[in-house]
Amino acid sequence: MKKLIDFLEANNLIQISRISKLIITKRGKSNVEVILNLEDREKINTFLNEFSIAENDMKLVTMMAPPYDLILEDSEFNSLVVGVLPEVKSFRIPDQGTDIELEQDFLTILTKYLN
Repeated sequence: MKKLIDFLEANNLIQISRISKLIITKRGKSNVEVILNLEDREKINTFLNEFSIAENDMKLVTMMAPPYDLILEDSEFNSLVVGVLPEVKSFRIPDQGTDIELEQDFLTILTKYLN
């Protein structure tokens, strides 16, 4: 089982050790709402480690726009924005050409961190 966090680092998308902030936003019809804002590195790592990539890890990009964005910022203000499609259990990473299929349900994990 491959962890999402390992995939991000192996593909040089972001250095996990430098992440200083994790933000999750939800897109509405006319606005963007911040749902979760973590600045504790330990909580960020715990959150990201909850996700593992499915054995059939890549799937074709669907035409639907991701309703959620997972934004990772590092200490040098570089950021990676990952689209989240909970309906099809996948992440859309920019410039990858495919969606990454997840084992876990995004909304279930998100709910744990909102309480």
